[in-house]
Amino acid sequence: MLTQSTKAAIIDSLSEVLLSNYIFRDTAARMVSNIRGKLKAGAYDKLTAPADFAKYLTTDLRTIYNDKHLSIGYEAALQSDMQHSSYIQQAARQMQMAEQSRQQNYGFSRAEILSGNIGYLAINGFFDLNDESKRAVNSAFDLLINSNTVIIDLRLNGGGQANMVNYISSLFFKDATHINDFYVRRTNQFHQNWTEPRSQSSVWHAIPIYILVSAYTASAAEEFAYDMQSQHRAVIVGEVTCGAAHPMQNAGIGNGFVANIPFARPINPITKTDWESTGVRPNIAVRAGSALDAAIQNFYQHQMSSTDTSTAKKARWMYFIYKAKMHPYKMDIHELKMFTGKYGDNEITMENGHLTYHTANGYITGLSPISKTNFTLDASLDNREMVFSKDVRGQPYQMHLNFNGDLSAVYRNEGVR
Repeated sequence: MLTQSTKAAIIDSLSEVLLSNYIFRDTAARMVSNIRGKLKAGAYDKLTAPADFAKYLTTDLRTIYNDKHLSIGYEAALQSDMQHSSYIQQAARQMQMAEQSRQQNYGFSRAEILSGNIGYLAINGFFDLNDESKRAVNSAFDLLINSNTVIIDLRLNGGGQANMVNYISSLFFKDATHINDFYVRRTNQFHQNWTEPRSQSSVWHAIPIYILVSAYTASAAEEFAYDMQSQHRAVIVGEVTCGAAHPMQNAGIGNGFVANIPFARPINPITKTDWESTGVRPNIAVRAGSALDAAIQNFYQHQMSSTDTSTAKKARWMYFIYKAKMHPYKMDIHELKMFTGKYGDNEITMENGHLTYHTANGYITGLSPISKTNFTLDASLDNREMVFSKDVRGQPYQMHLNFNGDLSAVYRNEGVR
């Protein structure tokens, strides 16, 4: 149970840390004035649980400025570790953290080649840079290095370490490039971040890059998206991001309480600002769930102007398939039901108001209408189009499966004579 004197001591300690370290000193002063005034007015008198007091302090600080990296927590074990850990205890904790990072594959959750030789890489966190995490980076990008384009998915990435951001960014620039600065208020110093090109950069610098983001994308993940966007090195697709730019450090403030204090801010050398509170604004704004399809559609749209006629033909085909996935042709349920039935070894059924395609070997995918007789297959790796021929009564009697604009297979509707 917290006493009034304990609360006052915590606020005094917190005030000192804020005034000494918080990135905006004037804002810190207003925050300190706010929580001291509330203490004096008795706003915290009824709070006896440490977790509740921490929650109210966080809310009151963010009332002055909604810095999403700023928070107060009650973590008695963490504060004790910060103040009294022996070398052996610290080493054991570091080993535990290293194993946790390895179990998460250093944030690299998925790497694959999508249809059309499109590389896809999901990064769910930017882990600290070391030999093991570098190996994970290099292995993932080596798999994708022959791709026509690469889509980097940060929709589930809440941030991490700036050194990992710099290491990955370095792949995409042939020459050393000034991508970001950090200003540390306590020391009044600026630290420049430059890319450090590697041998793979000679290939990667020319590959088109798309970055998928969501409202959840935050912190270091936003830095990566913002830096790549400002250098015109990537197209950002999805939602406006979280808007948490300020890196933070933990500080023990006594009695088991720990303050997460933003102590620095990024300054982009091109925009002269950052994404704090505004978030990174995508070049292509769509719902996060549609971002992958939107990125693929945009890639094919650009390839349609290729001087290679085969590439342009395929791109045109794929562009309209993904356009249909993004903006399905509208049909009512009665029109859709007309297409159900057995077509050779294939079957089309109606499930939850949508057509579903089943093959004899167990492949199942949804169908999205492009027109009154044409459908795309919803699976991300399926480039086929389904086209129905109708008889004089308007009944579908034949189903064609087209691949890249060319006839692939024809099946007759067994229910139509």
